[in-house]
Amino acid sequence: MVGRVGDPHEGTDANDTEPDLPVQDTMINHTNSYLVLRRNAQEAINFAVLSCHAVPALNAYMKAVEGGTAPKLPDPDYFGVVQAHDKLRAFKPSYKKTLGRFVLLSSFSYFEAYVQDAIREVIDFHGDWKGGLREKNLRSMNTNDPMISKARRGLTERRKAGPEQRYAKLQATLREAGYRFPSDLVAAFGIAKVEEALQDLRAARIPEFLQSAFGFDMPADDLLEFQRLREWRNTVAHGRGAEVDLGEAMTANRFLRGLAMRIDSHLVRNFLVIEPAD
Repeated sequence: MVGRVGDPHEGTDANDTEPDLPVQDTMINHTNSYLVLRRNAQEAINFAVLSCHAVPALNAYMKAVEGGTAPKLPDPDYFGVVQAHDKLRAFKPSYKKTLGRFVLLSSFSYFEAYVQDAIREVIDFHGDWKGGLREKNLRSMNTNDPMISKARRGLTERRKAGPEQRYAKLQATLREAGYRFPSDLVAAFGIAKVEEALQDLRAARIPEFLQSAFGFDMPADDLLEFQRLREWRNTVAHGRGAEVDLGEAMTANRFLRGLAMRIDSHLVRNFLVIEPAD
């Protein structure tokens, strides 16, 4: 039935299948940003659960007061005095839709914040990543090592089909010596562009940004669902769609948390890795 919500913890972290990683005391399993998202998303669900218990209980309590079996409603938190029963009953018909709107908007906002914070966490993990790469680049380009110079000259030619083994041997020599190849040299620019993109990263660009900058390919079905939720969120946030079914909002919450978990696993596995100092 539409609007019916089952176990509020179904599909949440208690049942999620986290990726298995070797157990080490100091190993990173999640970014701190993901842990914040998981806590906030769960608190949104917990609030929905509490509200769905509180409203029927309030309705029963009002009936008890009106029937003379209870003296009055308990004083509410924050609002000082008990509101008139008729006023409270007028709020009741829309509470599930309002609650659904809250769960949808907060869940998407938490996801957006997670993506930005997780990428900043990756950058911070590596310290002065951009500056360190520039230093390595300059050291490599300005080296006077005769072995490096000789090997580099052997590779400064138009690629031909024949001497692949010679290329491989020269490349291995340069790698062993810490030489920075052209793709390494442009990495600092890539990090600068990532930092620039983070300053104004819109939700619509998140999938393409994660793919181009970090190699995370969002499956087609996930991409379609993400874009659907993004458009739905925009409609609701701009006041053009006030009613949000609570069950659908809870489903959106679970989807976004699961997507964040997959992104996080990818970032931890591939980018939270200590690089060589030199």
